[in-house]
Amino acid sequence: MKLNDTKCKNLKPTDKTQKVSDGDGLYLMVYPHGSKIWQFMYSYLGRRQTISFGKYPAISLSEARRLRIEAREQLAKGLNPSAIRKSKKKAQAQELENSFYQVALRWKSTKAAKVSTRTLDTAWKRLERYILPTLKNIPIDKITRQDLLPLLRAVEMDCKRELAK
Repeated sequence: MKLNDTKCKNLKPTDKTQKVSDGDGLYLMVYPHGSKIWQFMYSYLGRRQTISFGKYPAISLSEARRLRIEAREQLAKGLNPSAIRKSKKKAQAQELENSFYQVALRWKSTKAAKVSTRTLDTAWKRLERYILPTLKNIPIDKITRQDLLPLLRAVEMDCKRELAK
């Protein structure tokens, strides 16, 4: 029998983990400590696999069903939904690692051995003042000339033409 939002809300934890099915591989796990987590069980290359979609009510019933449909579409194309999710997470982590701020921190630690503390502090303060507020979380390979031009103009307007060069 299909779930509805009222049934999901009214599910109470018991002393054992409950598995309440919505059908077609989607179910809500209700744990003894009170957490409710959407899970999807599927078969890929003859092996049973399970992925979690997130906690209820943060992930609604309709959202969980939409995620199930997406996973079924991926399976129909011969793709493993779990592998796709892992590769997306890895790509996001790599983007965070290569954000402008992270690259700037690596630059700062490399420069620390080569220049004086005063020079490094001056350069870092300029980065913090003019560049980091705008580009901090942008992956370094996604920064374009159009992103840099307004920043340079702001430096120029601050009567620091030599620094802008």
